[in-house]
Amino acid sequence: MKSRNFALAVICLLLSAGLYRPSLAQQSAANTMTVVVESAPSDLDPASSYDENSNIPLRAVYEGLVTLKGDSLTETIPVLAESVDNQKDTVYTFKLRQNVKFHDGTNFDAAAAKFGLTRTVIAKRGTDAILGTFLTDPNKMIQVVDPQTLKITFDHPQPLFLVALAASYGTGLVSPAAVKAHTQNNDDAHEWLQTHEAGTGPYTLNNAEMKSDAPITLKRFDAYWRGWSGSHFDQVVISVLPQSMQRRAALEKGQADAATVLLPEDLAKLEKAGHYQFDPIPTLRVDFLIMAAGYGPLQSPKARQAMAYAFDYTAYNRAELGNRGRQPNGPFPSTLLGADTSAFTYMTDLKKARQLLDEAGVRPGTELVFAAPEGRGDLAGAILKQQLEQIGLTLTIKKFSNDAYQALLTGEKTPDRPDFFLQSWWPDYNSPLNYSYPLFYSGSAGQSGQNAGYYANKDVDKNIQAAQNARTVDEMAQLFKPVQQTLTKDDPAGIFMAQSPDRTVVSGSIKGQIFNVLYLGTFDFYALSRG
Repeated sequence: MKSRNFALAVICLLLSAGLYRPSLAQQSAANTMTVVVESAPSDLDPASSYDENSNIPLRAVYEGLVTLKGDSLTETIPVLAESVDNQKDTVYTFKLRQNVKFHDGTNFDAAAAKFGLTRTVIAKRGTDAILGTFLTDPNKMIQVVDPQTLKITFDHPQPLFLVALAASYGTGLVSPAAVKAHTQNNDDAHEWLQTHEAGTGPYTLNNAEMKSDAPITLKRFDAYWRGWSGSHFDQVVISVLPQSMQRRAALEKGQADAATVLLPEDLAKLEKAGHYQFDPIPTLRVDFLIMAAGYGPLQSPKARQAMAYAFDYTAYNRAELGNRGRQPNGPFPSTLLGADTSAFTYMTDLKKARQLLDEAGVRPGTELVFAAPEGRGDLAGAILKQQLEQIGLTLTIKKFSNDAYQALLTGEKTPDRPDFFLQSWWPDYNSPLNYSYPLFYSGSAGQSGQNAGYYANKDVDKNIQAAQNARTVDEMAQLFKPVQQTLTKDDPAGIFMAQSPDRTVVSGSIKGQIFNVLYLGTFDFYALSRG
């Protein structure tokens, strides 16, 4: 009962906070689309950016060879490729579009496509695993046949390769000339690309405004290969409003056309108003807390099992998601390919948690640290803190700027490294391999991925490695049945709080909006217009 009362109290606190609503400069102009987000983009390099807010401008300025069609999770359509010839999932031949320009004025061709794909894979800055699980030797496997033809050859069938190429992370192609011009100390222009871009997309970045919490303006690229006939926005403005209530108010006042990551009470008010667009389809996203498996007091599986038993899942779903979510069966959402929806789930049991802590040798009074970015994780951290206090543990909540938090996730093991990290994760494409590799593969710790807790389990690694050579989708899915059991029960990697809904809202005045659960919180701005 304490947990439920506590969660309700936190909701009341959030409702009373943030009453000051800073207005945007003016109502959205007819030729401008305004999006309000809770924190600023942190990384605009397609080879490294794994940040949800950064992906909003990234999707506007960069393009890949293919994209997903509408709301499909499996059907792709060409973008920079004009056509794709797939020979038994082993040889993929791409005929590329002509007369495509990068924003720096240079031409896009097969050599540029190979450069962009290879750069992302070999850079190993975080998004390399998306295509790197397929392109193990990109220089050898990717062939420039002629300026408009690219061929990619595998030694065994790769049935998910095209949908991987349609991922919104790690597939944007960057100008080779821009990378060469701005490389310093052999960094492949990584530092420059944090705040600049050189893509082929419909919009370009106003670089002067790319600084923390300042509005980002994207302006139409006049030389865009699809042209500008028909109805399109001339510019897009992305503004930071940290409080959910502020973002809702901006929508209501017509100062914004879309908002991301709204809290339940704000979603409910907008739904009641009746003239906003929402996505009702269950997502592939799971909200969870990464646990420090590779260092600190939670190294024992029993200690991490105790944390999973201690957490109040019902309170989180009610307070954070307004009962719109569901407790997943471990790390895998119910909609993920191969997910076992009958697998083990934890029920809150503080007595069991304390027993497991004793068996693990974690003494009362042990101090733990919870890390989250500013503007997020308040409820999860507060619920965990209240629960752990009941079993004799102390939790300190530390907040970081978005930039600092992204760096922390991929940072090295240090004596003061946190024990819990807030994470909200969905796959880049519908695959348990893609879902698991960046998070749970031991080789994805540090700068190689998102394994912030330095999790390492030999059986999990073995199956992830085997899945990379699976010849069919069914073969791959079967390999992840025991992985789901291990990550959840036997050697838990996190506290898997909820399969969460999409909390993006778009004004009813915007035409052309299509929600896709693999492109959460982002927009195909070129396809949108004001009704």
